[in-house]
Amino acid sequence: MSNDLRVWIEPKSHSIEGHTAKCSLYFNDRIIWGPRHCHNNTVRLRDALNAADPRFRLDVSPKGKTIEGHTYAISVKAGDRLYLDRLSTHGHMLELCNAIEECLAAERRKVSQNTPNPVPELPPPSQAPRPSPPRHQPGPSETPPPVSSPHHPPTPPESPNSKASTRPSSRHGFEIAIICALRVEHDAVEAFLDEEFEIDGFSYGKAPGDYNAYTTGRIGSKPVVLAYMPNMGKAAAAVVSSQLHMSFTRLKVVFLVGICGAAPMDSRDRQTFLGDIMISTAVIQFDFGRQYADGFIRKNTLEDNLGRANPEIRSFLQKLEGKSTTKRLELKTLQYVTDLWTRDDEYVYPADDGNDDNLYSAEYRHKHQDSSFCSICAKCRLPNDPVCDIAKESSCAVLGCSAEHLVKRKARKFTGPCFHFGRFASGDSVMKCGIYRDKIVAKEKVIAFEMEGAGSWDSIPTVIMKGACDYADSHKNKAWQRYAAATAAAGMKAVMEEWRSSS
Repeated sequence: MSNDLRVWIEPKSHSIEGHTAKCSLYFNDRIIWGPRHCHNNTVRLRDALNAADPRFRLDVSPKGKTIEGHTYAISVKAGDRLYLDRLSTHGHMLELCNAIEECLAAERRKVSQNTPNPVPELPPPSQAPRPSPPRHQPGPSETPPPVSSPHHPPTPPESPNSKASTRPSSRHGFEIAIICALRVEHDAVEAFLDEEFEIDGFSYGKAPGDYNAYTTGRIGSKPVVLAYMPNMGKAAAAVVSSQLHMSFTRLKVVFLVGICGAAPMDSRDRQTFLGDIMISTAVIQFDFGRQYADGFIRKNTLEDNLGRANPEIRSFLQKLEGKSTTKRLELKTLQYVTDLWTRDDEYVYPADDGNDDNLYSAEYRHKHQDSSFCSICAKCRLPNDPVCDIAKESSCAVLGCSAEHLVKRKARKFTGPCFHFGRFASGDSVMKCGIYRDKIVAKEKVIAFEMEGAGSWDSIPTVIMKGACDYADSHKNKAWQRYAAATAAAGMKAVMEEWRSSS
């Protein structure tokens, strides 16, 4: 059997595909990759592989439908024959290409050494390491990789996303940090770590007086330190930020990543949808001021306001807001988050599981809509009237919230999360009132509500990136939190690739 099989992927224009199958790849009846999500057309890849090299067997079996974005095309060639030409697919098929090449490289070594060495055992999929970052696969007209010899194995091409360890020698080697307040937030960030550094007894340690907990590792080519907050709120964020800077003294940017409540419209009057990514250009403390009998007045003097980001962060944000850069970020984010779906179905698009993206009118209260069910909710007619505790923790479906009160919005075909740039409202109060939300949005021109940004903004150079998990009204629930955390983490990975080290 010849070992000249080549399978590669290359970029293509973005498309949305329905995935109703999953596939696993076997080499000589031993699984080497999968199972992963795919669509029914993957049987064409299965047949092409079987015709090109029967040692590789791709099993395709049915699964529940999900909607996923495709930004790549996959091809199969052996010798001079092209068995498959640019079948639409997405990024995780690169792992299949790499798995095939590893097996073929091992077979080439067997031939060159003329010894019966077996193909190196690959771990079963459940124990496999995190996926290798993308590496180039040759196209039909390109020269295949050189055959290795026992004394001179081929040198892998240089790549900014090489999986080879890039562990800094000390804490001074880190210039990027990530802060998360909730478990759902740091779980999503950890899912995008390509490598963890502090393993096998190795540790960077901490500065005296630093009580933070950290995970250090690599995302793409960038060393990062992930800091965990003990609880939510701007005070906890301020403490974590200051102690973080004690141990990692050369940080240039901190990404505050997680979930938030979103304004229905952004600063450019574009609609916001759940799962969209909100990025800070400024932060205000919306609950910092004076409460009078006739209302609350926020302190907005120069001395009381949070400062501007430093010039490097402001320039970076200007770059991200550019039309071409934003489009590139959105396409990459969709690729990264759909790849995460295939690894962990807890992060799938919630609308596929019946959790609709509903925006109710600001005046419509989240309460038992059947007045005979609850006497407290039955008396709730004015904005300040109370609702029962059960209603506060129940879903709209349980309470009978009516679709008649949904805000009519221009439909947006799902093509992945969009990026929105603007001011954030930060405070220790969870915003759960549509009327109050709209007042702050109108007065302060904010696009999102969250609870940590005011604590880190003046302490350390900060970029806040949060996924919209609700509309900051009484109808908020947790159904969209995991997906929103995933889009924020995927967006952070895409944005991080745009960051240029100053070293």
